[in-house]
Amino acid sequence: MSMRVGVSLGTTTDVAALSDQIKRYRLRDLPEPSSAQDALNRMAGAGSAQQKPTTGGDMLFNGHKATHHDHTVNPGKEPLRDKCLKVIVANFARLPVTEGACSPELMRMITGHLPLDLDPAMGALHVFDESYWKRRCIDRLGWSQCDLMGHGQIWKQLFFETYLQETLEDFGLPPGEERHPDHLTTVHHHIMGGPRVKDTRTEKQKLFEKLEAGQDNVFSLTIKELMSHLPAESFLSRLPNLAKLSLTYSVRKTGMARLRMDFGMTEADASGMAACLADAPRCCPSLTTLSLPGNLLDDDLVRVLMEGLVRNDTVTSLDLSHNKISNGGARLLSKLLGEESVLTSLNLADNAIRSEGGRYLGRGLRANDSLVELNLRLNRLGDEGGRMLLEGVRSCGHGSGLARLNLAGNSLGAGAAKALGDIFAADFGAGGSGAGGATAGPSGVLSSKRSQAQTQRSAGLASPSRSSAPEGGRGPGNGTGLLGGGSGLVAVDLSSNGLEASEVGLLERRLANNRSLISLDLRGNPAHAAPEAADALAAIAKLTRQNELAAR
Repeated sequence: MSMRVGVSLGTTTDVAALSDQIKRYRLRDLPEPSSAQDALNRMAGAGSAQQKPTTGGDMLFNGHKATHHDHTVNPGKEPLRDKCLKVIVANFARLPVTEGACSPELMRMITGHLPLDLDPAMGALHVFDESYWKRRCIDRLGWSQCDLMGHGQIWKQLFFETYLQETLEDFGLPPGEERHPDHLTTVHHHIMGGPRVKDTRTEKQKLFEKLEAGQDNVFSLTIKELMSHLPAESFLSRLPNLAKLSLTYSVRKTGMARLRMDFGMTEADASGMAACLADAPRCCPSLTTLSLPGNLLDDDLVRVLMEGLVRNDTVTSLDLSHNKISNGGARLLSKLLGEESVLTSLNLADNAIRSEGGRYLGRGLRANDSLVELNLRLNRLGDEGGRMLLEGVRSCGHGSGLARLNLAGNSLGAGAAKALGDIFAADFGAGGSGAGGATAGPSGVLSSKRSQAQTQRSAGLASPSRSSAPEGGRGPGNGTGLLGGGSGLVAVDLSSNGLEASEVGLLERRLANNRSLISLDLRGNPAHAAPEAADALAAIAKLTRQNELAAR
Protein backbone atom coordinates (compact mmCIF):
# COMPACT_ATOMS: atom_id res chain seq x y z
CA MET A 1 0.00 0.00 0.00
CA SER A 2 1.37 3.48 -0.85
CA MET A 3 0.67 7.19 -0.01
CA ARG A 4 0.62 10.04 -2.54
CA VAL A 5 2.55 13.23 -1.77
CA GLY A 6 2.84 16.66 -3.43
CA VAL A 7 4.27 17.12 -6.93
CA SER A 8 6.83 19.92 -7.64
CA LEU A 9 7.85 19.56 -11.29
CA GLY A 10 6.31 18.44 -14.53
CA THR A 11 2.75 19.21 -13.56
CA THR A 12 2.05 21.29 -16.70
CA THR A 13 3.31 18.72 -19.16
CA ASP A 14 1.56 15.66 -20.45
CA VAL A 15 4.33 13.33 -19.29
CA ALA A 16 5.65 13.71 -15.74
CA ALA A 17 9.36 13.67 -15.19
CA LEU A 18 10.89 10.49 -13.73
CA SER A 19 11.95 12.33 -10.58
CA ASP A 20 8.39 13.50 -10.05
CA GLN A 21 7.06 9.94 -10.37
CA ILE A 22 9.52 8.77 -7.78
CA LYS A 23 8.62 11.56 -5.33
CA ARG A 24 4.88 10.97 -5.63
CA TYR A 25 5.06 7.71 -3.71
CA ARG A 26 6.78 6.83 -0.54
CA LEU A 27 7.17 3.27 0.88
CA ARG A 28 5.58 2.34 4.17
CA ASP A 29 7.69 0.76 6.86
CA LEU A 30 6.49 -2.88 7.09
CA PRO A 31 7.67 -5.50 9.62
CA GLU A 32 10.14 -8.09 8.51
CA PRO A 33 8.42 -10.91 6.60
CA SER A 34 7.66 -13.89 8.86
CA SER A 35 8.35 -17.50 7.99
CA ALA A 36 5.93 -19.63 6.04
CA GLN A 37 5.23 -21.68 9.16
CA ASP A 38 4.05 -18.55 11.03
CA ALA A 39 1.75 -17.69 8.15
CA LEU A 40 0.21 -21.17 8.26
CA ASN A 41 -0.24 -20.93 12.01
CA ARG A 42 -2.06 -17.58 11.66
CA MET A 43 -4.29 -19.04 8.95
CA ALA A 44 -5.16 -22.04 11.14
CA GLY A 45 -6.49 -19.69 13.80
CA ALA A 46 -7.99 -22.39 15.97
CA GLY A 47 -4.78 -23.24 17.74
CA SER A 48 -3.55 -26.64 18.74
CA ALA A 49 -7.04 -28.19 18.79
CA GLN A 50 -7.12 -28.19 14.98
CA GLN A 51 -3.49 -29.21 14.50
CA LYS A 52 -2.58 -32.66 13.28
CA PRO A 53 -1.00 -34.73 16.09
CA THR A 54 2.74 -34.65 15.92
CA THR A 55 5.00 -37.65 16.05
CA GLY A 56 8.64 -38.26 16.83
CA GLY A 57 10.60 -35.15 17.70
CA ASP A 58 8.04 -32.61 16.40
CA MET A 59 6.45 -30.67 19.24
CA LEU A 60 3.40 -28.43 19.35
CA PHE A 61 3.10 -25.88 22.14
CA ASN A 62 1.04 -22.66 22.25
CA GLY A 63 -0.20 -23.24 18.70
CA HIS A 64 3.34 -23.35 17.23
CA LYS A 65 4.97 -26.41 15.73
CA ALA A 66 8.64 -26.54 16.63
CA THR A 67 11.22 -29.03 15.41
CA HIS A 68 14.85 -29.53 16.24
CA HIS A 69 15.77 -27.29 13.29
CA ASP A 70 13.17 -24.56 13.83
CA HIS A 71 14.84 -21.27 14.72
CA THR A 72 11.67 -19.13 14.64
CA VAL A 73 10.92 -19.76 18.34
CA ASN A 74 12.89 -17.59 20.67
CA PRO A 75 13.91 -19.77 23.62
CA GLY A 76 14.03 -16.70 25.81
CA LYS A 77 10.34 -15.98 25.24
CA GLU A 78 9.13 -19.60 25.46
CA PRO A 79 7.08 -20.26 28.63
CA LEU A 80 8.75 -22.39 31.30
CA ARG A 81 5.84 -24.84 31.25
CA ASP A 82 6.41 -25.59 27.57
CA LYS A 83 10.11 -26.18 28.19
CA CYS A 84 9.28 -28.61 30.98
CA LEU A 85 6.77 -30.45 28.81
CA LYS A 86 9.37 -30.88 26.07
CA VAL A 87 11.85 -32.36 28.51
CA ILE A 88 9.26 -34.69 30.06
CA VAL A 89 8.09 -36.00 26.69
CA ALA A 90 11.64 -36.45 25.40
CA ASN A 91 12.60 -38.51 28.48
CA PHE A 92 9.27 -40.27 29.13
CA ALA A 93 10.60 -43.72 28.15
CA ARG A 94 13.42 -43.39 30.71
CA LEU A 95 11.66 -41.38 33.41
CA PRO A 96 7.89 -41.89 33.03
CA VAL A 97 5.36 -39.69 34.78
CA THR A 98 2.73 -41.65 36.67
CA GLU A 99 -0.92 -40.75 37.07
CA GLY A 100 -1.44 -38.39 40.02
CA ALA A 101 2.04 -36.88 39.84
CA CYS A 102 0.59 -33.81 38.08
CA SER A 103 -2.79 -32.32 37.31
CA PRO A 104 -5.06 -34.09 34.79
CA GLU A 105 -4.72 -31.18 32.40
CA LEU A 106 -0.93 -31.41 32.32
CA MET A 107 -1.10 -35.18 32.05
CA ARG A 108 -3.30 -34.87 28.97
CA MET A 109 -0.81 -32.44 27.46
CA ILE A 110 2.03 -34.88 28.10
CA THR A 111 0.25 -37.90 26.62
CA GLY A 112 -0.99 -35.78 23.74
CA HIS A 113 2.59 -35.31 22.55
CA LEU A 114 4.04 -38.74 23.30
CA PRO A 115 5.51 -40.53 20.25
CA LEU A 116 3.46 -43.36 18.75
CA ASP A 117 6.43 -45.73 18.87
CA LEU A 118 6.62 -45.74 22.69
CA ASP A 119 7.41 -49.14 24.16
CA PRO A 120 4.04 -50.89 24.79
CA ALA A 121 5.30 -52.22 28.13
CA MET A 122 5.99 -48.67 29.28
CA GLY A 123 2.70 -47.39 27.89
CA ALA A 124 0.69 -50.15 29.58
CA LEU A 125 1.93 -49.08 33.02
CA HIS A 126 1.92 -45.30 32.72
CA VAL A 127 -0.36 -44.14 29.88
CA PHE A 128 -4.12 -44.26 30.50
CA ASP A 129 -5.31 -41.53 28.17
CA GLU A 130 -7.74 -43.05 25.65
CA SER A 131 -6.92 -40.34 23.11
CA TYR A 132 -3.33 -41.54 22.92
CA TRP A 133 -4.34 -45.19 22.41
CA LYS A 134 -6.89 -44.15 19.81
CA ARG A 135 -4.19 -42.35 17.80
CA ARG A 136 -1.91 -45.36 18.17
CA CYS A 137 -4.55 -47.89 17.06
CA ILE A 138 -5.43 -45.84 13.99
CA ASP A 139 -1.74 -45.44 13.15
CA ARG A 140 -1.13 -49.21 13.40
CA LEU A 141 -4.36 -50.66 12.09
CA GLY A 142 -6.21 -47.97 10.17
CA TRP A 143 -9.85 -47.03 10.66
CA SER A 144 -11.20 -50.08 8.80
CA GLN A 145 -9.53 -52.52 11.23
CA CYS A 146 -10.48 -50.77 14.48
CA ASP A 147 -13.35 -52.96 15.72
CA LEU A 148 -13.93 -51.18 18.99
CA MET A 149 -17.20 -53.02 19.71
CA GLY A 150 -15.37 -56.35 19.83
CA HIS A 151 -12.88 -55.10 22.39
CA GLY A 152 -14.98 -53.65 25.17
CA GLN A 153 -15.20 -50.21 23.49
CA ILE A 154 -11.81 -49.38 25.02
CA TRP A 155 -8.97 -48.23 22.78
CA LYS A 156 -6.23 -49.45 25.11
CA GLN A 157 -7.81 -52.90 25.23
CA LEU A 158 -8.11 -52.93 21.44
CA PHE A 159 -4.43 -52.07 21.06
CA PHE A 160 -3.08 -54.71 23.43
CA GLU A 161 -5.37 -57.51 22.28
CA THR A 162 -4.38 -57.02 18.65
CA TYR A 163 -0.74 -56.37 19.57
CA LEU A 164 -0.43 -59.60 21.57
CA GLN A 165 -2.31 -61.51 18.87
CA GLU A 166 0.24 -60.45 16.27
CA THR A 167 3.11 -61.09 18.68
CA LEU A 168 2.02 -64.68 19.32
CA GLU A 169 1.31 -65.33 15.65
CA ASP A 170 4.72 -63.99 14.59
CA PHE A 171 6.67 -65.82 17.28
CA GLY A 172 8.98 -68.42 15.75
CA LEU A 173 9.56 -66.69 12.41
CA PRO A 174 13.12 -66.05 11.25
CA PRO A 175 14.60 -62.90 12.83
CA GLY A 176 13.73 -59.70 11.03
CA GLU A 177 11.37 -61.38 8.57
CA GLU A 178 7.63 -61.16 7.99
CA ARG A 179 5.35 -64.07 7.18
CA HIS A 180 6.46 -65.60 3.93
CA PRO A 181 5.72 -69.01 2.36
CA ASP A 182 9.44 -69.73 2.01
CA HIS A 183 9.81 -69.61 5.79
CA LEU A 184 7.15 -72.19 6.54
CA THR A 185 9.47 -75.11 6.01
CA THR A 186 12.05 -73.56 8.33
CA VAL A 187 9.45 -72.97 11.02
CA HIS A 188 8.22 -76.55 10.59
CA HIS A 189 11.75 -77.90 11.12
CA HIS A 190 11.96 -75.85 14.29
CA ILE A 191 8.67 -77.25 15.58
CA MET A 192 9.68 -80.83 14.84
CA GLY A 193 12.97 -80.46 16.71
CA GLY A 194 15.21 -79.30 13.86
CA PRO A 195 17.52 -76.30 13.84
CA ARG A 196 16.22 -73.53 16.07
CA VAL A 197 15.39 -70.30 14.29
CA LYS A 198 14.08 -67.85 16.85
CA ASP A 199 12.79 -69.86 19.77
CA THR A 200 15.70 -69.14 22.09
CA ARG A 201 15.43 -68.49 25.77
CA THR A 202 16.02 -64.80 25.18
CA GLU A 203 13.22 -64.55 22.61
CA LYS A 204 10.84 -66.44 24.87
CA GLN A 205 11.69 -64.16 27.75
CA LYS A 206 10.93 -61.11 25.60
CA LEU A 207 7.59 -62.66 24.61
CA PHE A 208 6.70 -63.37 28.24
CA GLU A 209 7.56 -59.80 29.23
CA LYS A 210 5.18 -58.48 26.57
CA LEU A 211 2.43 -60.78 27.79
CA GLU A 212 2.90 -59.74 31.39
CA ALA A 213 2.96 -56.06 30.45
CA GLY A 214 -0.46 -56.27 28.76
CA GLN A 215 -2.11 -58.72 31.14
CA ASP A 216 -4.35 -56.07 32.73
CA ASN A 217 -5.78 -55.03 29.37
CA VAL A 218 -6.40 -58.37 27.62
CA PHE A 219 -9.82 -59.98 28.05
CA SER A 220 -10.36 -61.56 24.62
CA LEU A 221 -7.75 -63.13 22.35
CA THR A 222 -8.21 -64.51 18.84
CA ILE A 223 -5.19 -66.37 17.44
CA LYS A 224 -5.73 -67.45 13.85
CA GLU A 225 -2.37 -69.16 13.42
CA LEU A 226 0.18 -70.38 15.95
CA MET A 227 3.06 -71.81 13.94
CA SER A 228 5.37 -72.00 16.96
CA HIS A 229 2.99 -74.39 18.81
CA LEU A 230 3.78 -72.72 22.10
CA PRO A 231 2.50 -74.63 25.14
CA ALA A 232 -0.86 -73.19 26.17
CA GLU A 233 0.31 -72.83 29.76
CA SER A 234 3.13 -70.49 28.74
CA PHE A 235 0.76 -67.71 27.62
CA LEU A 236 -2.51 -68.51 29.40
CA SER A 237 -0.89 -68.36 32.85
CA ARG A 238 0.37 -64.84 32.06
CA LEU A 239 -3.08 -63.52 31.08
CA PRO A 240 -5.16 -63.86 34.27
CA ASN A 241 -8.00 -61.64 32.97
CA LEU A 242 -8.48 -63.59 29.72
CA ALA A 243 -12.17 -64.54 29.46
CA LYS A 244 -12.44 -65.55 25.79
CA LEU A 245 -9.88 -67.52 23.77
CA SER A 246 -10.16 -68.55 20.12
CA LEU A 247 -7.16 -70.61 19.01
CA THR A 248 -6.44 -72.20 15.64
CA TYR A 249 -3.22 -74.03 14.80
CA SER A 250 -2.90 -73.16 11.15
CA VAL A 251 -0.88 -71.22 8.58
CA ARG A 252 -2.41 -68.56 6.36
CA LYS A 253 -1.28 -67.53 2.88
CA THR A 254 0.83 -70.62 2.33
CA GLY A 255 0.69 -70.69 -1.45
CA MET A 256 2.34 -73.82 -2.85
CA ALA A 257 4.43 -74.35 0.29
CA ARG A 258 1.55 -76.05 2.12
CA LEU A 259 2.52 -78.90 4.46
CA ARG A 260 0.00 -81.11 6.24
CA MET A 261 1.92 -81.00 9.52
CA ASP A 262 1.59 -77.21 9.64
CA PHE A 263 -2.17 -77.51 10.21
CA GLY A 264 -4.11 -78.71 13.22
CA MET A 265 -3.55 -79.39 16.88
CA THR A 266 -1.01 -82.01 17.89
CA GLU A 267 -1.31 -84.39 20.80
CA ALA A 268 1.19 -82.28 22.77
CA ASP A 269 -0.93 -79.18 22.12
CA ALA A 270 -4.07 -80.96 23.30
CA SER A 271 -2.31 -82.29 26.39
CA GLY A 272 -1.04 -78.82 27.30
CA MET A 273 -4.51 -77.30 26.87
CA ALA A 274 -6.06 -80.07 28.99
CA ALA A 275 -3.53 -79.41 31.75
CA CYS A 276 -4.44 -75.71 31.76
CA LEU A 277 -8.16 -76.46 31.90
CA ALA A 278 -7.70 -78.92 34.74
CA ASP A 279 -5.67 -76.37 36.72
CA ALA A 280 -7.93 -73.41 35.92
CA PRO A 281 -7.44 -71.49 39.20
CA ARG A 282 -3.74 -71.12 38.40
CA CYS A 283 -3.59 -71.07 34.58
CA CYS A 284 -6.85 -69.54 33.38
CA PRO A 285 -9.05 -68.46 36.30
CA SER A 286 -11.24 -66.15 34.18
CA LEU A 287 -11.62 -68.24 31.02
CA THR A 288 -15.31 -68.79 30.22
CA THR A 289 -15.34 -69.12 26.42
CA LEU A 290 -13.04 -71.57 24.60
CA SER A 291 -13.08 -71.87 20.80
CA LEU A 292 -10.90 -74.38 18.96
CA PRO A 293 -12.28 -74.28 15.40
CA GLY A 294 -10.46 -75.72 12.39
CA ASN A 295 -7.85 -77.69 14.36
CA LEU A 296 -8.46 -81.10 12.73
CA LEU A 297 -9.59 -82.50 16.07
CA ASP A 298 -10.51 -86.18 15.92
CA ASP A 299 -11.84 -88.55 18.57
CA ASP A 300 -8.36 -89.26 19.97
CA LEU A 301 -7.56 -85.59 20.49
CA VAL A 302 -11.00 -85.01 22.03
CA ARG A 303 -10.20 -87.77 24.51
CA VAL A 304 -7.04 -85.90 25.52
CA LEU A 305 -8.94 -82.60 25.87
CA MET A 306 -11.63 -84.26 27.96
CA GLU A 307 -9.09 -84.95 30.70
CA GLY A 308 -9.10 -81.22 31.39
CA LEU A 309 -12.68 -80.36 30.44
CA VAL A 310 -14.23 -82.78 32.94
CA ARG A 311 -12.23 -81.11 35.73
CA ASN A 312 -13.01 -77.57 34.66
CA ASP A 313 -15.92 -75.56 36.04
CA THR A 314 -15.22 -72.12 34.49
CA VAL A 315 -15.72 -72.75 30.75
CA THR A 316 -19.40 -72.21 29.94
CA SER A 317 -19.11 -71.88 26.15
CA LEU A 318 -17.26 -74.49 24.07
CA ASP A 319 -16.74 -74.27 20.30
CA LEU A 320 -15.28 -77.33 18.52
CA SER A 321 -16.69 -76.58 15.08
CA HIS A 322 -15.02 -77.36 11.74
CA ASN A 323 -13.13 -80.42 12.99
CA LYS A 324 -13.26 -84.19 12.45
CA ILE A 325 -15.18 -85.32 15.53
CA SER A 326 -17.28 -88.44 14.97
CA ASN A 327 -19.42 -90.72 17.13
CA GLY A 328 -16.60 -91.54 19.58
CA GLY A 329 -15.95 -87.88 20.24
CA ALA A 330 -19.68 -87.21 20.66
CA ARG A 331 -19.84 -89.97 23.25
CA LEU A 332 -17.01 -88.34 25.21
CA LEU A 333 -18.52 -84.86 24.94
CA SER A 334 -21.88 -86.13 26.19
CA LYS A 335 -20.22 -86.48 29.61
CA LEU A 336 -20.08 -82.69 29.74
CA LEU A 337 -23.89 -82.56 29.57
CA GLY A 338 -24.67 -84.42 32.78
CA GLU A 339 -26.29 -83.20 35.97
CA GLU A 340 -23.15 -81.31 37.04
CA SER A 341 -22.75 -79.51 33.70
CA VAL A 342 -22.03 -75.77 33.60
CA LEU A 343 -21.99 -75.48 29.79
CA THR A 344 -24.48 -73.01 28.37
CA SER A 345 -23.31 -73.18 24.73
CA LEU A 346 -21.91 -76.11 22.72
CA ASN A 347 -20.96 -75.72 19.05
CA LEU A 348 -20.18 -78.93 17.13
CA ALA A 349 -21.01 -77.64 13.66
CA ASP A 350 -19.32 -79.10 10.59
CA ASN A 351 -18.06 -82.35 12.07
CA ALA A 352 -18.69 -86.02 11.24
CA ILE A 353 -21.23 -86.99 13.92
CA ARG A 354 -23.68 -89.66 12.73
CA SER A 355 -26.82 -91.22 14.18
CA GLU A 356 -24.99 -93.05 16.97
CA GLY A 357 -23.45 -89.77 18.09
CA GLY A 358 -26.93 -88.23 18.13
CA ARG A 359 -28.03 -90.98 20.51
CA TYR A 360 -25.13 -90.26 22.88
CA LEU A 361 -25.82 -86.53 22.89
CA GLY A 362 -29.54 -87.12 23.43
CA ARG A 363 -28.74 -89.34 26.38
CA GLY A 364 -26.60 -86.59 27.89
CA LEU A 365 -29.35 -84.00 27.42
CA ARG A 366 -31.86 -86.06 29.43
CA ALA A 367 -30.37 -84.84 32.71
CA ASN A 368 -29.08 -81.44 31.59
CA ASP A 369 -30.58 -78.16 32.73
CA SER A 370 -27.77 -75.71 31.91
CA LEU A 371 -27.36 -75.84 28.12
CA VAL A 372 -28.98 -72.89 26.35
CA GLU A 373 -27.59 -73.24 22.81
CA LEU A 374 -26.66 -76.37 20.82
CA ASN A 375 -25.30 -76.20 17.27
CA LEU A 376 -25.03 -79.44 15.26
CA ARG A 377 -25.21 -77.86 11.82
CA LEU A 378 -23.60 -79.71 8.89
CA ASN A 379 -23.21 -83.10 10.56
CA ARG A 380 -24.54 -86.49 9.43
CA LEU A 381 -27.13 -87.31 12.07
CA GLY A 382 -29.76 -88.54 9.63
CA ASP A 383 -33.40 -88.94 10.56
CA GLU A 384 -32.68 -91.60 13.19
CA GLY A 385 -29.95 -89.62 14.92
CA GLY A 386 -32.05 -86.44 14.92
CA ARG A 387 -35.00 -88.33 16.39
CA MET A 388 -32.94 -89.76 19.26
CA LEU A 389 -31.37 -86.39 19.98
CA LEU A 390 -34.77 -84.66 20.13
CA GLU A 391 -36.22 -87.42 22.27
CA GLY A 392 -33.47 -86.70 24.77
CA VAL A 393 -34.52 -83.05 24.86
CA ARG A 394 -38.14 -84.09 25.24
CA SER A 395 -37.36 -86.50 28.09
CA CYS A 396 -35.81 -83.71 30.14
CA GLY A 397 -39.09 -81.83 29.88
CA HIS A 398 -39.13 -78.30 31.23
CA GLY A 399 -36.10 -78.97 33.39
CA SER A 400 -34.16 -78.30 30.18
CA GLY A 401 -33.05 -74.76 29.47
CA LEU A 402 -32.28 -75.41 25.80
CA ALA A 403 -33.48 -72.39 23.85
CA ARG A 404 -31.59 -72.42 20.54
CA LEU A 405 -31.10 -75.54 18.46
CA ASN A 406 -29.45 -75.74 15.03
CA LEU A 407 -29.88 -79.01 13.10
CA ALA A 408 -29.43 -77.62 9.57
CA GLY A 409 -27.94 -79.90 6.93
CA ASN A 410 -28.43 -83.23 8.76
CA SER A 411 -30.87 -85.07 6.41
CA LEU A 412 -33.71 -85.05 8.94
CA GLY A 413 -37.05 -86.57 8.00
CA ALA A 414 -40.39 -87.69 9.40
CA GLY A 415 -39.07 -89.22 12.64
CA ALA A 416 -37.21 -86.10 13.67
CA ALA A 417 -40.18 -83.93 12.71
CA LYS A 418 -42.51 -85.97 14.93
CA ALA A 419 -40.11 -85.76 17.91
CA LEU A 420 -39.74 -82.01 17.44
CA GLY A 421 -43.51 -81.61 17.17
CA ASP A 422 -43.90 -83.33 20.54
CA ILE A 423 -41.52 -80.77 22.07
CA PHE A 424 -43.48 -77.89 20.55
CA ALA A 425 -46.76 -79.28 21.87
CA ALA A 426 -45.29 -79.82 25.35
CA ASP A 427 -44.10 -76.20 25.49
CA PHE A 428 -47.75 -75.06 25.59
CA GLY A 429 -48.60 -77.08 28.67
CA ALA A 430 -45.73 -75.74 30.77
CA GLY A 431 -47.93 -73.54 32.92
CA GLY A 432 -45.80 -71.70 35.42
CA SER A 433 -42.61 -73.72 34.91
CA GLY A 434 -40.70 -70.91 33.27
CA ALA A 435 -37.58 -69.22 34.45
CA GLY A 436 -39.40 -67.61 37.35
CA GLY A 437 -40.78 -70.89 38.75
CA ALA A 438 -39.08 -73.74 40.61
CA THR A 439 -38.20 -76.27 37.96
CA ALA A 440 -37.27 -79.80 38.89
CA GLY A 441 -35.24 -82.12 36.71
CA PRO A 442 -35.96 -85.79 36.00
CA SER A 443 -34.95 -86.80 39.50
CA GLY A 444 -37.17 -84.13 41.05
CA VAL A 445 -34.31 -82.42 42.87
CA LEU A 446 -31.69 -80.08 41.43
CA SER A 447 -28.17 -80.44 42.69
CA SER A 448 -26.52 -77.32 44.11
CA LYS A 449 -24.25 -76.89 41.07
CA ARG A 450 -27.12 -77.21 38.59
CA SER A 451 -29.23 -74.79 40.63
CA GLN A 452 -26.37 -72.27 40.65
CA ALA A 453 -25.90 -72.58 36.88
CA GLN A 454 -29.64 -72.11 36.32
CA THR A 455 -29.66 -69.01 38.55
CA GLN A 456 -26.67 -67.48 36.77
CA ARG A 457 -28.20 -68.15 33.37
CA SER A 458 -31.52 -66.62 34.34
CA ALA A 459 -29.84 -63.56 35.86
CA GLY A 460 -27.24 -63.04 33.16
CA LEU A 461 -29.04 -63.95 29.96
CA ALA A 462 -32.73 -63.18 30.50
CA SER A 463 -33.82 -59.60 30.04
CA PRO A 464 -35.57 -58.17 33.10
CA SER A 465 -38.25 -56.62 30.91
CA ARG A 466 -39.16 -60.05 29.55
CA SER A 467 -39.60 -61.91 32.80
CA SER A 468 -42.04 -59.75 34.71
CA ALA A 469 -45.30 -61.61 34.12
CA PRO A 470 -47.31 -62.76 37.13
CA GLU A 471 -46.06 -66.00 38.65
CA GLY A 472 -47.87 -69.03 37.37
CA GLY A 473 -49.34 -67.25 34.37
CA ARG A 474 -48.68 -67.92 30.73
CA GLY A 475 -48.16 -64.32 29.71
CA PRO A 476 -45.54 -63.37 27.21
CA GLY A 477 -42.99 -62.52 29.88
CA ASN A 478 -43.34 -65.65 32.04
CA GLY A 479 -40.80 -68.10 30.77
CA THR A 480 -41.23 -67.19 27.13
CA GLY A 481 -38.41 -64.67 26.74
CA LEU A 482 -36.17 -64.64 23.74
CA LEU A 483 -33.69 -66.90 25.51
CA GLY A 484 -36.15 -69.37 26.94
CA GLY A 485 -35.04 -69.75 30.55
CA GLY A 486 -36.44 -73.28 30.96
CA SER A 487 -39.67 -72.71 29.07
CA GLY A 488 -38.82 -74.42 25.78
CA LEU A 489 -37.19 -73.86 22.42
CA VAL A 490 -37.05 -70.29 21.18
CA ALA A 491 -35.18 -70.64 17.86
CA VAL A 492 -34.82 -73.78 15.73
CA ASP A 493 -32.95 -74.10 12.42
CA LEU A 494 -34.05 -77.03 10.23
CA SER A 495 -32.87 -75.64 6.90
CA SER A 496 -31.38 -77.88 4.18
CA ASN A 497 -32.91 -81.12 5.45
CA GLY A 498 -35.34 -83.57 3.87
CA LEU A 499 -38.67 -82.41 5.34
CA GLU A 500 -41.67 -82.94 3.06
CA ALA A 501 -44.99 -81.10 3.02
CA SER A 502 -46.58 -83.63 5.39
CA GLU A 503 -43.85 -83.08 8.03
CA VAL A 504 -44.26 -79.30 7.77
CA GLY A 505 -48.01 -79.70 8.22
CA LEU A 506 -47.38 -81.79 11.33
CA LEU A 507 -45.15 -79.09 12.78
CA GLU A 508 -47.77 -76.44 12.02
CA ARG A 509 -50.45 -78.36 13.90
CA ARG A 510 -48.15 -78.97 16.89
CA LEU A 511 -47.29 -75.29 17.03
CA ALA A 512 -50.90 -74.15 17.15
CA ASN A 513 -50.79 -73.27 20.87
CA ASN A 514 -47.03 -72.71 21.31
CA ARG A 515 -46.06 -69.42 22.93
CA SER A 516 -42.25 -69.67 23.09
CA LEU A 517 -40.95 -70.26 19.54
CA ILE A 518 -39.99 -67.06 17.72
CA SER A 519 -37.91 -68.51 14.84
CA LEU A 520 -38.24 -71.67 12.78
CA ASP A 521 -36.07 -71.87 9.65
CA LEU A 522 -37.37 -74.38 7.06
CA ARG A 523 -35.56 -73.09 3.98
CA GLY A 524 -33.87 -75.55 1.67
CA ASN A 525 -36.30 -78.41 2.40
CA PRO A 526 -38.42 -80.09 -0.32
CA ALA A 527 -41.52 -78.69 1.38
CA HIS A 528 -40.32 -75.14 0.95
CA ALA A 529 -40.93 -75.33 -2.79
CA ALA A 530 -44.07 -77.50 -2.60
CA PRO A 531 -47.36 -75.61 -3.26
CA GLU A 532 -49.28 -77.82 -0.83
CA ALA A 533 -47.05 -76.65 2.04
CA ALA A 534 -47.52 -72.92 1.37
CA ASP A 535 -50.40 -72.51 3.83
CA ALA A 536 -48.56 -74.36 6.61
CA LEU A 537 -45.41 -72.28 6.08
CA ALA A 538 -47.42 -69.06 6.17
CA ALA A 539 -49.17 -70.14 9.38
CA ILE A 540 -45.81 -70.97 11.03
CA ALA A 541 -44.36 -67.60 10.01
CA LYS A 542 -47.39 -65.78 11.41
CA LEU A 543 -47.26 -67.67 14.70
CA THR A 544 -43.55 -67.09 15.29
CA ARG A 545 -43.99 -63.41 14.51
CA GLN A 546 -46.81 -63.12 17.03
CA ASN A 547 -44.71 -64.87 19.68
CA GLU A 548 -41.80 -62.53 19.02
CA LEU A 549 -43.97 -59.44 19.41
CA ALA A 550 -45.57 -60.83 22.57
CA ALA A 551 -42.15 -61.58 24.10
CA ARG A 552 -40.91 -58.01 23.69
